Amino acid sequence: MLLLAAAAAPFFSAAHANTHPGAPTALRVNLLKNAYSIDTGNLSFSWVVQDEDRNEVQSAYRIVFSKTLSDAASGNYFLDVGWIPSPKSTAVEVSGLSGLIEQGNLYYWQVQTKDRLGDEGPLSEPHPFTTAIRWVNTNGIWHNSAYDDGGALSVPVGMAGNLATENDLAAEKANFVFLRHKFQVEDAARIEKAIVAATAYNTESSRQYVFDLYLNGRSVGVGPARNQSNTPQGNLQYYNSYDVTALLQTGSNAIAAACYNKDDDRAFLLQMAVFYTDGSSEILVSSARDAAAWRGKDGTLAFGQSDEYSSNGSWYRQHKEHINATKYPFGFGEAGFVEDNTWRAVKAMSAVNGDRRLAPYTSENTLRYLMPAGKVAPMAGGGYLVTLEKAIVGGLQLDIDSPTQATIEIRLGEELNDNGSVRSAGRGHPNYVERWTLKQGKQTIRTLNMKSFRYVEIIESPTEITVDNVKGYAVRQEFEDELSDFHSSNSFLNELYEFTKYTIKATNQDVWTDSQARERGPYEGDAIVNMASSNVFSSSYSIGRYSHEYLINNPTWPQEYKLFSVEMAWMDYLYTGDRTSIAKYYAALKNKFPGAFSASTGLVNLQKDVLIDWPPTERDGYSFQAYNTGYNAVYASACRAMASIAGALGNEADRAFYQNRASAIKAAMISKLYNPQKGAFDDSMSEEGALSEHYTQHATAYALACGIYDSPEMAAKMAAYIEGQGVFKTSIYAAFFVLNGLYNAGAGDVAMKLMADENSENVRTWAHVLR
Repeated sequence: MLLLAAAAAPFFSAAHANTHPGAPTALRVNLLKNAYSIDTGNLSFSWVVQDEDRNEVQSAYRIVFSKTLSDAASGNYFLDVGWIPSPKSTAVEVSGLSGLIEQGNLYYWQVQTKDRLGDEGPLSEPHPFTTAIRWVNTNGIWHNSAYDDGGALSVPVGMAGNLATENDLAAEKANFVFLRHKFQVEDAARIEKAIVAATAYNTESSRQYVFDLYLNGRSVGVGPARNQSNTPQGNLQYYNSYDVTALLQTGSNAIAAACYNKDDDRAFLLQMAVFYTDGSSEILVSSARDAAAWRGKDGTLAFGQSDEYSSNGSWYRQHKEHINATKYPFGFGEAGFVEDNTWRAVKAMSAVNGDRRLAPYTSENTLRYLMPAGKVAPMAGGGYLVTLEKAIVGGLQLDIDSPTQATIEIRLGEELNDNGSVRSAGRGHPNYVERWTLKQGKQTIRTLNMKSFRYVEIIESPTEITVDNVKGYAVRQEFEDELSDFHSSNSFLNELYEFTKYTIKATNQDVWTDSQARERGPYEGDAIVNMASSNVFSSSYSIGRYSHEYLINNPTWPQEYKLFSVEMAWMDYLYTGDRTSIAKYYAALKNKFPGAFSASTGLVNLQKDVLIDWPPTERDGYSFQAYNTGYNAVYASACRAMASIAGALGNEADRAFYQNRASAIKAAMISKLYNPQKGAFDDSMSEEGALSEHYTQHATAYALACGIYDSPEMAAKMAAYIEGQGVFKTSIYAAFFVLNGLYNAGAGDVAMKLMADENSENVRTWAHVLR
């Protein structure tokens, strides 16, 4: 965390009185701002020190804990740690706390600090956190299919002759379902905090959330976070926890979810705990305990009967949303919604987690955000082209007053065709073409599933479309835009900064992936670029930690990617000051070094699954042999990171081992693979010691980025070699290492030249990609 200082404040001197510290801000528990459902075993606390004096240092801190806001206001603390002399304000552990708190309870904490002269500031505002859920029952619920166990059509009692027809029932597949539960609140003013925990199975097939949650008609968020396998705790089924206090009302309330899951194994689980101002609490809602009071409706007809998929090869498949507004239960999330006979009692399922352990998600929730349309333009030949202000990951909202029932076509995409129409079958994403049936009159239609797009084409609309009709419906974590800013005299850099910052903001869902449009798969090579960028813009480090821990447990195939896990673990510690993750995964990180070290050459021999760049056409003809320059450079860098991790954890023997290994590889690379006349590294060396005599930009870039040089002069010569090539000869991915190396070598002017080249024939520059 940062020690904030006002830029205009004077240095402390006899002429200027010392300013008392302010109340600490940005309180976090286990890196989380919204710290609900936290495991009680390893609690750590962080804050930002506030002091207007320059060069100020926290000399001590005091943390107090309360059970209610009234206790906090009156100083009735169940734990007061007293003043602890320490400059530490990140990952602070509190002795004795774990024995005083219980699972499933609400607590508040506050902190105050002293400055270097011993002056103390006020306590921070009370910051709430709740401990991990005590589930009353983990059995899931889902829509009760119209088919009995024998597969024959079964019309529920009282259904015949009402709104549901036999054709409706025969069409039921329950891939899309609506669930809702109505409940009473006697006095909402008595509720100090209400926390909803929810999960659902399965997140893997479409690689996205299952439920879109509403309380009294207002969006709560989407979830759950993706299941994770192979963790130290076993295979995990995550649940997300949401603060819904402000959404509750005295009297009737309704909690509801629109769900999507195309798999046979489907289940939804929800529990709401309310904590009252007098310190008491109760489980107000439980989908498992109160299953008899929940109602479900098959959404197949509302979202389309067809089994047509937005397919993305073997990566993931997702039903197209051919929305039929005449079948959509508008207002289903509101307390006053009247259920017709298409709603029925839900089906009680087995435990939603099965052989997985239910666990709280360890990053922030993915929420819904409306994004305005920048412009709407009529298209030649009919239809409207909608351009959102920015591209989003999420869905579409259409507010329309249709004079008649009508069918329109919706096309979504990230790009436009040459004729100005939407390129719905994008370079990476599936073919986003859907047919929507409008009902007569006013309606607000929202898609459910996650898509990536900026442009919307609406064809055959029965009424004019304007910017008031269309919005994006983004899904992402909360992002604090005001925490980072940059402006320079270079307009391209300003544009690049804003574009990169927004990209980080828009792509923070439950886990970092290669692309939410394409594979939706976490990869170490993508995550290390994400982490390096995200840490510049945001102090929300939990998504980075969750993503890189996911990859420690579930590594991908490129061999150097495993080494990136070590680099990310060290980066996580540098930014958070929290040793929890590196200590937990220390043994796993030591196993992230594929290949055989050769004492005779001082290099690592690995001849399989080394990526260097992707796709293979982007490798500039890279020559692969036993001793690969790019791989050995990354290996040496990972050894240095592992030495630092060992040192931080007090393991001197491991620190010395990895530092010596890094030094040996570096020396061997320089002596055997570097060509001092060229100022470049050869791509590789055979087991017999024969060099490839091929010099890609990749080899020198990886070496420069990983510190494989013995002097500033050598680094400058390597940078000059890259400059002499005039352009990026790597993909956008591997250009990350080109730029890292150039900036580390003090050749930022070369990096800037490569990035900002606006030659339209040079398709590998940042300027070309951006504009």
